[in-house]
Amino acid sequence: MPAAEADAPLATTADDTTLDRDMSEGAAIADDPTAHADVENRYESASLDYGREQRGAPADTDWDALANLAETGPESLVEFVLRQIDLTIFEARDRVVAYALAEALEPSGWLGRPLQDIADVCGCDVAEVERVLETVQRLEPEGVFARDLAECLRIQARERDILDPVMIVVLDNLDVLANGDLQQLARRASAETEDIAAALRLIREMNPKPGEAYEAAPLRVHAPDVVVSAGPDGWIVDLNRSTLPSLTINETYAAAVTNGRRNKAGEAASQFAADSLGSARWLRRALDQRNSTTLKIAGEVVRRQADFLNEGLSALRPLALKDVA
Repeated sequence: MPAAEADAPLATTADDTTLDRDMSEGAAIADDPTAHADVENRYESASLDYGREQRGAPADTDWDALANLAETGPESLVEFVLRQIDLTIFEARDRVVAYALAEALEPSGWLGRPLQDIADVCGCDVAEVERVLETVQRLEPEGVFARDLAECLRIQARERDILDPVMIVVLDNLDVLANGDLQQLARRASAETEDIAAALRLIREMNPKPGEAYEAAPLRVHAPDVVVSAGPDGWIVDLNRSTLPSLTINETYAAAVTNGRRNKAGEAASQFAADSLGSARWLRRALDQRNSTTLKIAGEVVRRQADFLNEGLSALRPLALKDVA
């Protein structure tokens, strides 16, 4: 499998000999289908040339090819939360932590892993995770990312602007509330039992498991275009061969097309076949060019973020599309 070191220029992964090979009789076959007016250029819009502006879109638009492969179906809680994270958290380090927190969500909407585990995964300290946690706890649905029932209800009370001193005392003493001892809660809150009963009515309107309203299906993960692995001399970037489309040309048929063009009786049919063959050869070059560009882009990203791969989140650097281009 062709590989590219992160510190060295990345070579195209296509077999150049195969790519540029012409058939012995191929001089009579049109190699460029755009030479004919009835052939549509179907590949220009799919170009991965990040240095060129696309018509109708800003030059720095973050085009995600995998988004076009998303399966249809109900949106899961994690997908819903990730979409909000992308719209509200723009700092790269914070977004990495937010992603890790989202992956730790339980179907109930509660956080299913200790903050120390999240910190270890992200290569940061717990204080940084707590800071990001405060941000994502303001996302929808209300109460998401809570670590226990009291915190889940407290988040919802805060978002509804009903987190007054009486509500705080009630939520801090849910065990007393479960026993139905409103008088004891009233004493602790220095309030009347009617105030405690009013707080209880508000709590009953809250959702202790906000995530259950969403599809419980796991997050769909697509196969990556590239695979990055550690090598003896640095990071190695490879194309994921299992995801690459394959295109072959039947040389026997190509030779028959060429022979047909020499026979005027079948010239029209042979011209059509020749044009189709030219399109196939062009598509093969387009696929190889796409693979080459993908490998170069991935290699440049890995080269610029080598410290992040080696040291963790603290070494993550800002990187824009125009820098890679």
